[in-house]
Amino acid sequence: ILNRLDVEVMEDTPKKMDKNFHKPVKVLPTDKPEDDGNIVEVVNHGFTWRGKVFRAEEVAILKHDKPK
Repeated sequence: ILNRLDVEVMEDTPKKMDKNFHKPVKVLPTDKPEDDGNIVEVVNHGFTWRGKVFRAEEVAILKHDKPK
């Protein structure tokens, strides 16, 4: 049914999180600053409708805490 309404599953997940397409639902710590914001898991796929985000992809990301 969704396919007939031009709703498509977001399949190509980039390495870095983009707030326009992704919603972080899980944050995991990392010791490497270069890994900050990397997506490690897709929890729920997102959907687009006619080229616009219908539901953001829910992802788990890495977060580097900078020392104070």
